[in-house]
Formats: sequence, C-alpha cells, structure tokens
Amino acid sequence: MLERFSLKNILENMTMGVILVDSDRNLIYMNQLVTEITGYEIEDVNTLEKGFQIIFPDPDKRKEIKNIFNVKLKDRGYYNAVFPIKTKYGKIKYLEFRINLLEDDYLLINLVNVSERIAQAKELKETKERLEMAVEAADIGIWDWNIKTGKFQYNEHGAEMLGFEKNELDGEFSTWKNLIYEEDKELIEQKLAEYFNGETDTFISEHRIKTKSGDIIWIRNIGRIVEVDQDGSPLRAIGVHINIDEYKKREKEIEFLSFHDELTGLYNRRYLENEIERLSESRKYPVSIIVGDLDKLKKVNDTFGHKAGDEYIVNSARILESVVRNEDIVARTGGDEFVILLPETDRSTAIKVCERIRRRFTDYNAHAPENFSKEFSISLGSCTAESSEEDLGICYNIADQRMYVNKEKNDRG
Repeated sequence: MLERFSLKNILENMTMGVILVDSDRNLIYMNQLVTEITGYEIEDVNTLEKGFQIIFPDPDKRKEIKNIFNVKLKDRGYYNAVFPIKTKYGKIKYLEFRINLLEDDYLLINLVNVSERIAQAKELKETKERLEMAVEAADIGIWDWNIKTGKFQYNEHGAEMLGFEKNELDGEFSTWKNLIYEEDKELIEQKLAEYFNGETDTFISEHRIKTKSGDIIWIRNIGRIVEVDQDGSPLRAIGVHINIDEYKKREKEIEFLSFHDELTGLYNRRYLENEIERLSESRKYPVSIIVGDLDKLKKVNDTFGHKAGDEYIVNSARILESVVRNEDIVARTGGDEFVILLPETDRSTAIKVCERIRRRFTDYNAHAPENFSKEFSISLGSCTAESSEEDLGICYNIADQRMYVNKEKNDRG
C-alpha cells in the first residue's frame, strides 16, 4: 500500500515546513509550505549559511546563535528554538525551528509558524501588565484562570480582599467557586455560560462572596478570554475583582428610602401604589384595603409638641404592624394617614383586623405614660375587592370614604 505514495508526495502534504540539508550544508529539498510561510524559494536560500544571514542580519547575533546551534547539534543531535524572521515580503513572523542531525551528517529542519501563539502570549502579558497598573491605582484584585487545567490564581491584592494570604488559596477554580455565596452560584453559572456561548462580549457579574472570617461582601467580577486553542475553545481568562460592598450598602439604603417612610420605616405611598398595581394583576383575591387616619394628631402636636406627635405616629405604626401578617403591606401615605393591603383576605376578616387595631389602641391608652395623650385612637375604613374584575383603585377610594365617615363620628363623640 505504501509503495503508492512517494516520499516527496508525503513531504509536500505535511502540516509543517520541511527542509533537507546535506553534509556540505546545501539545501537539497524544501517543501511548498516553507515557501508559503516565508515567501522564499529554495533558489533564494540554497545554503544553510544564507538562511542564517536572512534570519539574523546582525553579524554578532548570527555568530552567537550559530555557536549555540553547532554545540547543541554536536552534544544532543537536535536543536529547537523560536525566532522572528522577516519574510521575503517584509512581514515579521515567529517560526519554531526543529532541527535533527541525521545519518551522514544530513540535517532535517522542520518549521512551524507560531506567530499567532506568540501574539496571544504577548497580548496576555500586556493585558496582565495593564491590569497590574490598574491595581496600583484602585482597590481591585486580579485573577487568572487556566480553564483547561482548572487553575485559578489571585494576585496578592485579590487574596487580601477576601482576607487571605496569597499562599493560603490553593489555586483551584473549585476553591474560588466554593467561596461564592450559595444563593449567587446559579447566577455565576448563567453569566459564564452566556459569555462562553458568545452572548456577551465580557463576563460581568455582581455577586456575594465569603471572606476568610466568614463575612459576606459584594464584588464586581469582570473578565475576558485571552487565549483559545486551534478550535476556538477557551483556554485562559483573566479579570478583576472590585470590592463594591460599600456601594451595595448605600444602594440598599437608597432603595429602602425610596420605598419607605423615613419616620416610621413603613412602606410609603410610592411602594403602596406599585403593590396595588401588582395585586390587581395577581390571583391573590379577595384583596381587602384598610385606610386609617389618626385622631386628634393636631391636638397632640399643639399640646405636647411635635416630638410627641412623631412618637404618636411611630407608636401607631408599631401597632398596625403587630396585627397583620408578614405578607400584608402597611404603608404611611401622609402625615397621619395609614393604609393596609391584605391579599387573600375577605370582608369579614378585614373587619376583624379593624377590630383588633382598635383594641390595641385602647390597650395602649390604658398603659401609656402620664405625659402621653390618653386620646390615642385611629379612625378606620375598609373595602374588599372579591375578584380582579373589581378595580382596586376604586376599592381604595371607598375605604378612604368610609374612614372619613367614621372619623366624623369619632370627632363628634
């Protein structure tokens, strides 16, 4: 079978350049791939010496490499090295030379174009250098993930951010993954999958991570693939960790303040309106709404001062919270007005809740401090929407009207 294939045919179809040099160091064969890589024909480089001159135009460099080349060939019978060469058309390419000493002092030279690999390594080095410069100017840590081997390395600052010394982390991807807050692991998997599938240009995630002391901090994680194999599969990624814990705390405070009443900590009107809209499209019917308005708040302010009035409002908020379930919404919508949303609550239950509220106010009066108003009470009105066909906004207005009817009775009484 092998007789059908000539040696020349085999050499011309190899995936690396092949050069054969005789004992006088003349080039006696060069396959077409060498010409494709370098642009040179065998007539252009007919001797090994001429090849050295092309690759190393500087005489001193050429002499140094030739000495190393001759010593290694003599001692080992082979010589491997990577050098940049200028092609016939002036382009710089990095070639790996694999040279073996054959019988009768012949040389077999194989050439492999490694320009892309060198460029990737250079890009990786430059990217890491840029990141290291950024670390000096900001509170960030660098990570380097060898996706093929599973090695995951932090720089010193990255380890310190998590409370570790660099040598305390064993350098495994699984170690980093185990530090991620349990509830955020699914998010990380999703973000990585989206990035590896090409759905995003950069891997970006904000998630929580455990420190050495057991504390949980928020970090912003940004990374990119910097090395792939011949099939385009990712080999290496590098990125940064940024400590955003303080930012997240401030963000949470801002979010809390945007939906909560500053004095009582209850939800505010904005949040209440969002919840009414959400419940109107839910299946949590019947939905009951209770509107409450504190009685004689102005009298309390005028008699005892606004500080006492604020205490009056805060104590009212605590009473309302104490009579409802966790899933119910209690909001302060004005100076002395409160609203309670009761999902999956019928009319009779809502009336019972109103009764409990009144009893709690009466009980509080019985044990109130001497300097506190004994007229601590609230006027209430309620309405129930039995199904989503009934408008919760109208239900709210009806509860509000009923509250004012009751308030007039209380004022007369």
